[in-house]
Amino acid sequence: MTLKLRPTTYVLKLQASTPYPDTGRLVCIGYMLLGGDKVHVEAVEGPRSERRVLRDLERLLKSCHIYITWDGANLEVPYLTATMLRHMLDPAPLYSARHIDLAKIVSSQLRLSGTGIQEACRFFRIPVDPLLKMSMRRHEGRGREKGERGAARESLALCRAQVVAIEKLSRRLLPLISALNPDLPTLL
Repeated sequence: MTLKLRPTTYVLKLQASTPYPDTGRLVCIGYMLLGGDKVHVEAVEGPRSERRVLRDLERLLKSCHIYITWDGANLEVPYLTATMLRHMLDPAPLYSARHIDLAKIVSSQLRLSGTGIQEACRFFRIPVDPLLKMSMRRHEGRGREKGERGAARESLALCRAQVVAIEKLSRRLLPLISALNPDLPTLL
């Protein structure tokens, strides 16, 4: 029997009221182990809750070697960095673990006409939750119509759907991820 050591790799996604931490608030953070089957979504219900969720994320990142996002270089990393610093938490784990941004890979290496995760999944025939098929504008409008609780519930569901889609797309793109990162061991 041979033992294969693999890095601990998580898929990470957040939902925020705006993409700017100085004008919006964190709604939730979703994550799952690459190759795993359980999605974790932590809701943020206020400033104390935000700090707790960020501390949980800090612990998670300290335990992982790699995390994968969709457009995380533009959203997750800067948003989480600013929010962690605001709460006087150390953002170093965001930078200690290797970050793989699937949106950058799809954009630079595959040149698909669409830039969203739903277009990439459609190209690879990866089934996705119907929530991903809605445009963000329509999703936000529906959330307002449903009120604050309905919008929060829908954001949690969207975050969960995005994490699952990113995980499926990551597995589909493993040969390309490995080719672009030859220093990485096998992820699955």
